[in-house]
Amino acid sequence: MSQLLPLVGPTRPDDHEVTASIITIQKVRVKDQHLACEFTEQRTQDAPPRAFALTCAEQIHLDLAHVLSRLVPHLCLLTEQLTETPDFWPDVAEELPTRFELFTVTGFSMGKGQGGVTLVGQRTLTGNKVL
Repeated sequence: MSQLLPLVGPTRPDDHEVTASIITIQKVRVKDQHLACEFTEQRTQDAPPRAFALTCAEQIHLDLAHVLSRLVPHLCLLTEQLTETPDFWPDVAEELPTRFELFTVTGFSMGKGQGGVTLVGQRTLTGNKVL
């Protein structure tokens, strides 16, 4: 990762000509309901990317927790923890079935050039040990 900079977005707080930035998420991790992430920002397509690492003091929003929970079935299949059945995939609107309650997606990282994604998660074992 290159130099970490303190500000994302406009150069000056009083800059009224705000333009959109190109933000590329590289790594996300949730621990104890707090988000830690690494990303780059480019002010223009030709500008060099600036690297940022951020750890949030506030707890994550419920919709982020919900979206990460929707990756649990993928994690279970990729790690061969569960077998896909006809009723394996839950409806978007419904809660995850109980067969997924021992699993948690805690983050992901993007491959070089956005060429792939690695899911990071955990499984709670009997005796409340975490794998």
